[in-house]
Formats: sequence, structure tokens, C-alpha cells
Amino acid sequence: MVIRDIMWYLQRVQARRRGRYDGAQGVPILEEASTFPAGEFRLKQMTDRALEELARHWAHIDRRLKGRYCGMLRELRLLKVSLTETEFELRRFKVTHDDNMNGINQDRKVKRTKWGPEHEWRLNPLGYLMFMLAILIGEFPLNAIAFRLFGEAEVLTYVMTLVLAVSLVGCAHVLGIFLSLEKPTIVQRVLLAVCIVAPLGAIFAIALVREAYVIELGHTGLSPRAVTATFILINLLIYSIATVLSYLTHDPVVQQIRLTEAPLRQVKRRLARMQRRKEKLEIRLQYLVAWRQKTLQAVMHEAHIITNAFAELIQEYRMSNLEARKEKTVPAIFKNQPEFTLPMTIQVLDWYCPEVPDLVATSRVMTSSEKQAS
Repeated sequence: MVIRDIMWYLQRVQARRRGRYDGAQGVPILEEASTFPAGEFRLKQMTDRALEELARHWAHIDRRLKGRYCGMLRELRLLKVSLTETEFELRRFKVTHDDNMNGINQDRKVKRTKWGPEHEWRLNPLGYLMFMLAILIGEFPLNAIAFRLFGEAEVLTYVMTLVLAVSLVGCAHVLGIFLSLEKPTIVQRVLLAVCIVAPLGAIFAIALVREAYVIELGHTGLSPRAVTATFILINLLIYSIATVLSYLTHDPVVQQIRLTEAPLRQVKRRLARMQRRKEKLEIRLQYLVAWRQKTLQAVMHEAHIITNAFAELIQEYRMSNLEARKEKTVPAIFKNQPEFTLPMTIQVLDWYCPEVPDLVATSRVMTSSEKQAS
């Protein structure tokens, strides 16, 4: 600021000195009305150079601002195109889901009329989870004794017991799912048979091992056959309860609903994320536009300061010129004021972004999507 004030003072001194010199020489002549004197022309050239320097400085700043603006505008318009595609996809999934629900509701009405509403009762998934966890914990001590006969370490005995308990609960879970299917495939029927035969075989094998353990203990009050039968019945009861719970929890209708509901929900979440992103981009774009306009206003204010300053220098020149003249007549050219032309780069903002896709692409996407749907 101090240097600027010093420069301004020196320019005023130079303008006055030049005005007195030209006035003493009779420049400009009184009849001259079209050509400004050399002193004023030099001041006007200085003004033009200062404005050009300001315009170059603004062009360097605006190049970065416009680059950010065009990049953000491109992202926003591409996001709008993606939003249009996603909205159409959402409508398509919604129609599919509604058709699926209509078919399921009609099927439910037929079954309710034929079998009554009792067949629709299902167990709460959280309650099912708690029941299966309790069965898993109960299977652990029930079968741990049998594995101790193998003479392995305690840790391995618990690992084998845990594997058996998880296998039985898992088979019961899968068996309940397969039993809930109305029309299982051949592979599902084979797996269903495996889920029945394999657990039964494991239960009988563990019962035989347990019978050998009871015989080895030699308790006279206990019959090995009775212990084995009791053990088999308890395991079969537990396995049957787990299978029934699985059957009552897994409704095939729910699975059929999820086939169309899950994609619909996923598209809704994606659409919500895109809309939030769009809102944030629009807000950021508005801030950027306001910032660019405000910066241009500051540059325009600086340009007016420059032109006003040099207009004052011209007035200083003319006053000194008139004071130094022998005749105190005002030259005709002094009745005119030099015009300062501001560069176009600091007058108007360029908002055109050639690399940004036009929003017409959105309508093209909609048209092509509707044609494909039809």
C-alpha cells in the first residue's frame, strides 16, 4: 500500500510537470478538437496497460475457477443422467415387485380358503435363533462323554463334540428349509435325504459308542440297552424339534418376496445416495458460481479504481497545462474526455463448458429405456 501511494504521487508530479511543459509550448493548439496531446495519450496508454495487466491476472484466476466450475457441472449433469436411469430402473423393479406381490396374495387367498390361516403361522427369526443356540449348547455336554472313549486330549474331545453339535443343528436347519419348499428340485430332494440319513447315522453311531462306555463302567443298576435307547430318543427328539423350528421359521413365500424386494430396496438405497450427492453438488456449484461472480466484482472495482486514478492524472495534466499557457483559453480538445475501454474478460463471465454433456442426453436415455420396456 505504501509503495502504491508513492507511485501514485510520482505519477501526479510527472503529469503536472508534463502539463506545464506542454502548456508553455502551446500544446495542444486551441483549434485542435480531434487528437489528444501526447501527454494525455501517454497517460491513456498507461491506463490501457494497467487494465491489460489486471485482465491477465484475472484470466489466470478465472481459468482455475472455470475449470472447477466445468468439472463440477460435468459431474452434476452426469449424475442427473444416472439419476434418470436409476429412477427408470426403480420403476421397473417396482412393477416387477407389485406383480410378484399380486401373485403371492392370490396364492395366499387360495391356500387360506383351502387349509385355513393356521398354515401361515411362522416363528420369529430372533426366537428361532435363540432356540437353535440353546439346542447347540445342549448337544455339547450330551455327546461329550462318548468322545472321551477315544482317549484323545481334552481339547480335541471338545472340538469333536462341537463339530458334531454344529453338524446336527445345521442339518436340522437345512432340512426344515427343504421341507418348507412346495416343489423341491431333484438336487434338493437328494440333499433332503442326506440331511435325514446322515444325522440318524451319527446319532446311532454315538449311541453305540456310549453303550460301550456304559458297559465299561459296569454299573449293575443300568441296562446298556436302555441307556442307548434313551440316548437315541433324546437326540432324535432334539433333532426333530430343531427341524420343526426351522420349518416354522423359513417361509417359502418370504423367500419369493425377497427375490423382488431385495433388488428394489437396493435400487432405492442407491437412488437416495445419488440424490444426496446431487444436492451436495448443487450447493457446492452455487457457492462456486457466487464466489466467481464476487471475485469478478472485486476485479471490476479494481478496474474502476485504475480508470478513476488515471482520469484524475489527466485532470492534473490539463490544469497544469492551462496554468502554464500564456493565453488562458481552454483548447477545444480539453472539452472531450478520453474513453477507457475495459477488456471483455473482466466485463462478462464465460460460463460455456464444451466438454460438459448436454442434458438432452437425459431425455435420450428416457426415450431409449421406454422403448426397451415396451
